[in-house]
Amino acid sequence: MATAAVIDFGSFSSHLGAERLQSRLAVVGQWMRVEHYRLHCAEGWPDSPYKNAVLAAIRSTMENLKTASPALIESQQCMVCASRKAKSVVLMVPSVPQASPSIQRLAA
Repeated sequence: MATAAVIDFGSFSSHLGAERLQSRLAVVGQWMRVEHYRLHCAEGWPDSPYKNAVLAAIRSTMENLKTASPALIESQQCMVCASRKAKSVVLMVPSVPQASPSIQRLAA
């Protein structure tokens, strides 16, 4: 007598739900990265009302994406954002140039 295969539809449907959720999170994550890239591109534009409107729209979209999926807030930052938070190092330049002892004479 043959035994019938038992399929657990509950775990199968929960697996499909997890895959769909993972796929949606990946799409939203990619969308967030694209908006972040657009933000940095627009920041380099000359100041204008159009630039201000574009920046406001991008920031609004990013806030909506964060609200929709709080799990997507990544701990990693892009290099541009990380450099903005790092302290700047100010080097002191002497007001009077000092001659280097290794240079005796300049060639013409």
